[in-house]
Amino acid sequence: MRCCSFRMWFEFMSAILPLAFRRVLKQRSMRSPVTKYGEDHYAKTLGIIKDTWGGVQESLEANMLGGVAAFLKEFGDVYDCDRFIKKLRDVLPKEIRTLSRRNKASYQNMDESYATEIAIVYNKGHGKCRLDHTCVVG
Repeated sequence: MRCCSFRMWFEFMSAILPLAFRRVLKQRSMRSPVTKYGEDHYAKTLGIIKDTWGGVQESLEANMLGGVAAFLKEFGDVYDCDRFIKKLRDVLPKEIRTLSRRNKASYQNMDESYATEIAIVYNKGHGKCRLDHTCVVG
């Protein structure tokens, strides 16, 4: 059951988040994942980004948003949120961007590239129950 609209959620988050985070939320690139994945999925994406990287500006760039949204779309039912935060907290968004851009020719779009790199980091040191990062479609 949905407790509030995206606009209400946005207004609530804007009131409690730092000014820098609010400025980034207003950017046009921030609205693209809403259109592609829906408001609820977007709210979940922003929540995990905030929990993982604290909402630093690089974590809120369009490609990172799209990559995390694609990761959640692909693995939302099977991934472990706590593991995601633990594994990715120590990896700067800038590092994921560098890896994604280096390997972008292998993917159809940047969302897929970022999501795959996120899945690779998520899988490190996880022998059993690894996510199949070869099936990410952004």
